[in-house]
Amino acid sequence: MKVVAKMNCSPILVDGIELSQLKVKELRNLNIYLESKYYATGATLTDKKLELYGKISTFMYEMDLLHVNLSDEWKFNVTLLHMYDPKRIDDFENYTMSVKYDGFRAYYKNGSFFGRTNTIILAAQPLADLIFGGNFSTKIILDGELWFKEKSFEYTSSILSAEKPISNVALDKIRFKIFDVYNHDDKDLNYEERYSMILHFVDIINLKNVEAVIQYTIKSKKSLMNFYEKTLDGNGEGIVIRNKNAKYIQGRTFNVMKLKPLSRTVVQIVGYKGGQGKYAGLLGSFITSTELVDPHQVKEVKFSELKTNTKTNYLFISGISDEIRESYLTTHPIGATINISFNDTTKNGKPKHAVYNGLIH
Repeated sequence: MKVVAKMNCSPILVDGIELSQLKVKELRNLNIYLESKYYATGATLTDKKLELYGKISTFMYEMDLLHVNLSDEWKFNVTLLHMYDPKRIDDFENYTMSVKYDGFRAYYKNGSFFGRTNTIILAAQPLADLIFGGNFSTKIILDGELWFKEKSFEYTSSILSAEKPISNVALDKIRFKIFDVYNHDDKDLNYEERYSMILHFVDIINLKNVEAVIQYTIKSKKSLMNFYEKTLDGNGEGIVIRNKNAKYIQGRTFNVMKLKPLSRTVVQIVGYKGGQGKYAGLLGSFITSTELVDPHQVKEVKFSELKTNTKTNYLFISGISDEIRESYLTTHPIGATINISFNDTTKNGKPKHAVYNGLIH
């Protein structure tokens, strides 16, 4: 497939090669070549090297090659998730659960990373080159998330949307979290089989930057919700539920569902519940009320004095950072109002599985 310009531009030469004459695959390979030549580990970028690499990046943007209409051979539609619906689950033990990482959705194929719309992620090329030097099997597609840390989607997106490769500092920190794999030679593999492949690939790739998203078999609905709440307590975005017996589906499917907070509202802090385990001696959760009053009129609620039947009158808010767990008495006094997120409500309209979303000043 020849590159077809959508605008008139002068021929661009890089190392004597006219970019407009290259096919998409050849152009990407030239991108990888320049990457290895001008962005070798530890290399100091000169203005000339940056200018040469910038030529190919600029050209790819001008030709719309970051969102080009690829042939069916090149296109790949990643699995998209439905929201969690317990009615879709026949037997919880036929499903796995895992942490949902708030990163940049990406798949690895033929030596490069692509976004969910088949957009080449140029910034992640240094990491792609480390995976077997870019010589990974063309029959295998690794599906996952490019991720830096919890609750850093905006930061991750800004880094990976850049037109040049990430720095060595960012390369050291970035992780490719693999949660699925697609095999062109065996499209009917179920998820258990594919998960075994993921663990195998991570083992032989042997890079600290490439990790498998750990899957846990769900024992019951209660164990699922306990895992969900624990994930939110650890500042996780939510969880993913996968059918162990399902093959890889390109497109949206109920075989893979996500459970995460959706709605938001404002509540008022009326008390504190102490932490347990690693949070012993720190804040465990905020005790809050949906009824907002003058902060000076709020009477503190002691968790130890609450009776079982009165606990339902309050919301216990988790998903709090370690910094706030230490400074809450100063930063989040009784009477303060906060934003919370939740994914469902009780029959009485009370938010369920609510997590902290920020202080209202």
